[in-house]
Amino acid sequence: MTTNPWLALPNQAPFVLPQDAPFLDVHDAIRNPRPTAYRLHLPPLPFQGRPDAPVVLLGLNPGYAESDETLQTTPYFLETNFRNYRHDPTLPYPLFFLDPAIEGGVPGAGQQWWHRRLKPLRAHYDDRLLARAILNVQYAPYRSTSYQPTRQCLPTQEYGFALVRQATERKALIIGLRSKRLWEAAVPELINYKRFYPVSSPRTPVLSEKQLGSEGYVELRAEFDKLR
Repeated sequence: MTTNPWLALPNQAPFVLPQDAPFLDVHDAIRNPRPTAYRLHLPPLPFQGRPDAPVVLLGLNPGYAESDETLQTTPYFLETNFRNYRHDPTLPYPLFFLDPAIEGGVPGAGQQWWHRRLKPLRAHYDDRLLARAILNVQYAPYRSTSYQPTRQCLPTQEYGFALVRQATERKALIIGLRSKRLWEAAVPELINYKRFYPVSSPRTPVLSEKQLGSEGYVELRAEFDKLR
C-alpha cells in the first residue's frame, strides 16, 4: 500500500503538500483567473470514509461554495477532516458530511450535496450506517469550482488510486459517480471489474435504482443490509 501522504499536510493555509506544489503553481498560472484554480486556502478532501468500507464511490474533485469559507473552516470541521486523513477508526461518521454537526447544523453545501446523492438510501438507512459503509475517493484532491486536469497527475493522487486498487482486491462494490474514463486510465483494474457500476447521469449522480440499474442497486442495498 502506498504511504499516506496526507499525514504530512500542513495544519494551516496554504493546505498543499510539498510534492504537489510545483504542479499546482503551474496549473494555476495557466488557468487563472478562476474558476478552475484550486482553492488551496481550504483543506483538501481527497477521500472520506473508512479505507475498508464495503462500498466505494469514485468522484472527480471536491467542489467549492462561498459558504465553505465559514462552514468548513471551523475547529470542528478541521479537526474532523484531519482525523479522516489519519483514517481514525473512532470517527462516529467516517463519511463525515453525514455528521449533523459538521457544518454547524445549517446544513452547508457539503451536507446538501451528499443528502441529494444519498436521498433514496436515506429513506431506508440511518446516516451513521451509511457513513460507516461508504468510502468516497476523489480523482483529484484539491477544491475548485470547475475541474480542469493538471498536465500530469499530482504525486498525491496515487494514494487515492491505491485505495481504489485495494478495494478491487477485497471485492468491494465500486460506484463511479464521475469521470469513468479518467478512473479506468488511473486504475486499469476497474475496466473488467464485475462490481463496478458507473451511474447513468454523472453530472447529477444519485445512488438510485434509476441511475445504477436494478442489478447495481440490489447489490448496493445488500451491502448496507449486512451492517444492520
